[in-house]
Amino acid sequence: MNYLDWIAFKHPMWIHVPLACAILSPLALLAAQRRGRGIRPWWTACRYLAWMGVLGLIPALVSGLMWAHRLGFVAPGKLLAGKEALGGLVRHHQLWAIAALAMGLLTLLSVHRKRQDHQGLGIQALFFGCLWASATLMTGMYGGKMAHPMPGESAPVKGATAATDADADLPAHYLDFGGLIPVGDAWARIPQHEGRWGRVWVTASGIEAYQVGRALPPGSYAVMSTAQDRAAQPGPDPGPLYAVEILADGTPKFTTYWANVPEAEQAKFDAQDSVYWHSPDAHVQSCATCHASGASDPAQRVKFPVR
Repeated sequence: MNYLDWIAFKHPMWIHVPLACAILSPLALLAAQRRGRGIRPWWTACRYLAWMGVLGLIPALVSGLMWAHRLGFVAPGKLLAGKEALGGLVRHHQLWAIAALAMGLLTLLSVHRKRQDHQGLGIQALFFGCLWASATLMTGMYGGKMAHPMPGESAPVKGATAATDADADLPAHYLDFGGLIPVGDAWARIPQHEGRWGRVWVTASGIEAYQVGRALPPGSYAVMSTAQDRAAQPGPDPGPLYAVEILADGTPKFTTYWANVPEAEQAKFDAQDSVYWHSPDAHVQSCATCHASGASDPAQRVKFPVR
């Protein structure tokens, strides 16, 4: 994991400082409304919270956007997730975060208005501070819905069950394949997948069965990430993502996902620029030929080289 991945995946850590400052800000601003001697320390408290909250939002926003790109919720070159991503939760989370930044900046400007030593900070600062806190709470609410769904709701991010994933907008737990156990330590060409460069990742519960060619146990899954060829080497552009998961009843479920299909490849993918096919879609029925028991025959596999 490089340092950019570390920043992205630590998004839940970065949010705490701006969240705390935004929520506490209205209380300090309310105390700073009175007139009279001894009010200036409250000016300092309000300004400190405003500065720390706005500055703390910068790494929170940047890490959140990076994380969304890595999970495939935001397309390359875009800043906002599509309305369909996780039922709109990602987009709402982003829009409220932008609103929180705007209200935080207005609060910061308001607490720095020129005031006499005996005056309070004024109702304008309190008004924007309350809006800032409200927008921040709404941001956290939508973030919480994605990370910690209520009982009865689907789990849209890592940990989603096989039953709910079929109705999700993205195969989120497959996209987090970096957390699985890799098979081998280098890319290899996969003849069964048109000679694409690929790497295989398997859940800890299924790696032993995968290695010896047994049927994968229920709840386990294997993911093959691929890369576009560049000068006979794995290039930087991702190819389709393939996955096979064993449901609770032992039935294998197949998935093919490619967020941005290059124009030159679209003829092979029903002329679509983005595909997410999963069982029982007819596009993935042919996968059962090689993966009837959930994993291919070891004798027919590519031997992934180990550096």
